[in-house]
Amino acid sequence: HLGFFLAWDHAYLWLAFIAHHMIDIIGVKREASRLTAGKLHGPRVCIVGNGPSALQGEQHGDKVDSFDEVVRFNNFQTKAGDFKKWVGSKCTVHFSDGVLYPTFSQYAAPGATVILSLFADRFMIAGTYFIQRGAQDLETDLTIRFLKDPNVTWMSKERIETLKKKLGLSGIKHPTSGMLAIDYFVEKAGVQLPVVITGFDFFQGPTIHYYAAYEPPWERLNNVIGVNQHSPLKEKVYVEKLVAEGKVVFLKDVANEY
Repeated sequence: HLGFFLAWDHAYLWLAFIAHHMIDIIGVKREASRLTAGKLHGPRVCIVGNGPSALQGEQHGDKVDSFDEVVRFNNFQTKAGDFKKWVGSKCTVHFSDGVLYPTFSQYAAPGATVILSLFADRFMIAGTYFIQRGAQDLETDLTIRFLKDPNVTWMSKERIETLKKKLGLSGIKHPTSGMLAIDYFVEKAGVQLPVVITGFDFFQGPTIHYYAAYEPPWERLNNVIGVNQHSPLKEKVYVEKLVAEGKVVFLKDVANEY
C-alpha cells in the first residue's frame, strides 16, 4: 500500500496542489513590474551570455557595468575566478529557467528584475517552474512566495510564439533565454539600438558555460538536457541577421566606443 501511495496517490496529490497554486500565481497582477511598466534604467543595454567567449580577449568588465541595463541568465557567476574583470558584476535583469536560480542565495542578484523565460509557453511548462524548486527541493513556501511576487514576471505567450516563428522552430524546440532576451530588448520601446551582447557562443564547442569548472554535477547535467531542447544554429543565423540590420552588436567589436 505504501508503494502504491508513493507511486500514484502522492504524485496526484502534488499535481492537484500545484495546479491549485498555479491558478493563483497566474492571476497575480504584474503590470507594475518595472519593465512591464516600461521603466528602463536607461536606453543602453548589454546582454551578457554565459558562453566561454565571455572570458576571451580583452577584459571589458568595467564597460559592461557602465551600461544602464545589464542582463544575465540563470546561474551566472561574477565573483569566482576574477570573472568580473571580463563580464562585470552589475545585473539589472535576471532571466531564469524552471530551476528558479534567483531563489538560491548564491545566484540571486539583489535589486534585479526577474523574468521567467518560458513560464508562459505551456501550462505544463509553467508547472515545472513550481515542481523543480517547490516539490523536488521541498522549498514549497519559498517557491509560492517567489512566484506570487508581482515584481516577478515572464515572457508572454505571444512573444514566445512569435520568436519561434522567426527562428523556424517546431515541435518541442523552444528559444533559449538568451534569444528571448535579445528579441525582447531589440523590440522594446526606449532601448537604444544596437543592443550590445557578449558571451553568446550558441553552444558551439565542448564547454557550455564560462564558469563550467564551478558548476556542480547536477547543474552540468541540466545544461546538457537543456541544450537538446534548443536550436542553437538557427539562433546563430538569426542573431547574425540582427547584426547585419544594425540592431545587435558584439561588445568585442565596439568596446572602444564605450
